[in-house]
Amino acid sequence: MRNLVSNTFKSDILENAPVIIAYHDLENNIMWANSAYRNATGLSLQEIVGKKCYSVRGLVGPCRNCPVVKTVETGEPAEAELTPENQDRWPKSQGSWLSKSEPMKDENTDRILTEKALQEQTKTLQQTQRVGKIGSWWYDPVTQTFTWTEEMFHIFGLEPQPEAIPYEDHQSIIHPEDWDRFDAAVTRAVTEGIGNNLELRIMQPNGEIRHVETRYVAQKNDDGMMTQLIGTTQDVTERKQGEEERLRLVTAVESAAESIIITNGPGTIQYVNPTFERNSGYTREEIVGQNFRILKSDKHDEAFYRGMYDIISHGQIWSGRIINRMKDGSLREFETSISPIKDNTGKIINFVSVNRDITQEVALESQLRQTQKMEAIGNLAGGIAHDFNNILSSIIGFTELSLDDVEKGTSLEDNLQEVYAASKRAHGK
Repeated sequence: MRNLVSNTFKSDILENAPVIIAYHDLENNIMWANSAYRNATGLSLQEIVGKKCYSVRGLVGPCRNCPVVKTVETGEPAEAELTPENQDRWPKSQGSWLSKSEPMKDENTDRILTEKALQEQTKTLQQTQRVGKIGSWWYDPVTQTFTWTEEMFHIFGLEPQPEAIPYEDHQSIIHPEDWDRFDAAVTRAVTEGIGNNLELRIMQPNGEIRHVETRYVAQKNDDGMMTQLIGTTQDVTERKQGEEERLRLVTAVESAAESIIITNGPGTIQYVNPTFERNSGYTREEIVGQNFRILKSDKHDEAFYRGMYDIISHGQIWSGRIINRMKDGSLREFETSISPIKDNTGKIINFVSVNRDITQEVALESQLRQTQKMEAIGNLAGGIAHDFNNILSSIIGFTELSLDDVEKGTSLEDNLQEVYAASKRAHGK
């Protein structure tokens, strides 16, 4: 390339041209500048060569819409008018310039541009795979080796290496319980040319077990023979953990002794658990899509429900007792807690109602209160009877003494006899 500079650009025509001319390499460094360029900058050729054009002009970065930068990037001609008005920190003393650039190619330029473009694409691919935790690989059935991209090594917790990885080395990094399934899938892909999707567990050098999902296809030649497997492997550990957590949550909700109802904002029922079905008599198919009002009884007024909704619609939890009507028309009482569910922005998207059936407890409490009331009445009556008997005993005693002293056959004796007889009857003797 330097020979090209010497043999071509250092000609008298270019050197003595009245316009500024410079030759840049693919890194935008100046390799040669003519006398007009040197006169405009006040610098010698030795002071210019190897520098960026903007640094020669005392700038800290490329000009906006710099044609040289565009040509280096695209390999195509470019031009732009550079003025103090459309540039940052462009001295007015330099005036306005019409700058043009043309690509100069030799036998190596196309190869260099292609290599540079390939390097940029490879870098972009590596960054994309890193973000998505997705690595790519190729399997050669002849050499029985895998070639990995850089992200594959990150997924497996290994240092990147340029060498192909022997097939048998995978046995030490794939979980022993998943190895036979992996081995059978690869064997089938090689012999039958069939791609597949696999979920596997891998073992990193630090002992951590990760979950990966592998997808691959078989590539064949014109004769239909399988030449290689091409695939991707994605780390899905966080997704698997989330799925397992959701499964635990669903199992807990489905097995809960309390009836659980999930509604949207307007109150449309979106989910009920089996306990709700048993308590209410409604099947899930019957109740989902219905409004929560279907369960309302006449035991609460509108103010009760307005107060409840006012609390939960402001993001707070409502707790209390509520009487709902079942499918057969019967009423059941619940100890209820209604909580709002919010999305990532804080907007309420659902409400979850957890309801413990306390109908029998309330009935037993009522029976207990009635029993306690009757017991209290009995105790009061017993006390009154005891006091009354004591009074009657005094009356009987004094009446007997009076009968001994009263004259027989008189009306007074008859009256005392009546008092004595009545007292005896009341006393139970």
